[in-house]
Amino acid sequence: MRILITEEQLNKIVLEQSKSGIATNIEPKVLDDKTNTLKKQMKGEKIGQVQKCIGLKGKDGKPLITNFFGNYTEQLVKKGFPEYDASVGITQTLYNKIINNCNKISSKNTAQPTKMSGTTSGTTNLKTSGSISFPNIVDLAVKHIEGGYYNPAFKIGGMGDSGETMFGMDRKHGTDFTNSSAGREFWGLIDADRRKNPKKWKYLYTLQDNPDLSNKLKTIIGNNWLAPNYEDNTKRYLTPEAKKVVDSDPKLKFHMSYGLWNGIGWFNKFAKKLNNAINSGVTDSEKLHNVALNSRIQSGNKLITKGGRKIQNDIFPEIA
Repeated sequence: MRILITEEQLNKIVLEQSKSGIATNIEPKVLDDKTNTLKKQMKGEKIGQVQKCIGLKGKDGKPLITNFFGNYTEQLVKKGFPEYDASVGITQTLYNKIINNCNKISSKNTAQPTKMSGTTSGTTNLKTSGSISFPNIVDLAVKHIEGGYYNPAFKIGGMGDSGETMFGMDRKHGTDFTNSSAGREFWGLIDADRRKNPKKWKYLYTLQDNPDLSNKLKTIIGNNWLAPNYEDNTKRYLTPEAKKVVDSDPKLKFHMSYGLWNGIGWFNKFAKKLNNAINSGVTDSEKLHNVALNSRIQSGNKLITKGGRKIQNDIFPEIA
């Protein structure tokens, strides 16, 4: 007779046997259905369990459970379990080990999650400065919203009059960048790699197999296009007081930086919302984050709203 048990019951059996030293061949399927691992950018209750056990904390020093596998969760997993391999993720064996040692880990770990800073890459550098670099912003925008390569030659519907595009930079319409020295270097590097590897440059290709070139392109965008445009336009459209607040808050800095991808008209609208809130006496960071998100989600524009949802659900949790 075949006896069916729930996943929860199966997990409990395995964990109890593991604690008591009893060997078992039972492999509970508690992780990702396809890979049987937990990897960065995944969401779910199992990730929340990991966060609880590794002692993830918020800025206020209190336990933080987001159910999202971001940079800070990974940082603490690495700290407590050196065997963790980012390219593999949290395996079934490692997950069980984390759960079995839950109280020991969380009681020892008193560090709060750090903010993003430094250079951009698949494994972003982390520091406790509370800042976010412009290449980091590009990395987040590309990963969650902008995506990879597009060429009109692909003849894919719904792209309108878009020109050749990579990481949100339009070669045809973004002439200020395209015609600059940085833009010429950016597109020159792409042209060179396309000649070398023509079969790789397909729709939405993100250079996932060439991180060095990917990082170089993102750094060019961040330091040579985003940084100067951010500085010029925040001075122009934000009040001095609002600019100080935005510059010092990584989430608001991302919000306004991404406004430059959306266009200067949207940037101005986002700036007005923050100016009005700060001028009216709003100082709480969470309330200001909501002002920023609502200015996108309630914009009445489908693309801006969609981007706002991604910022709310994917990007802000990764910055927090």
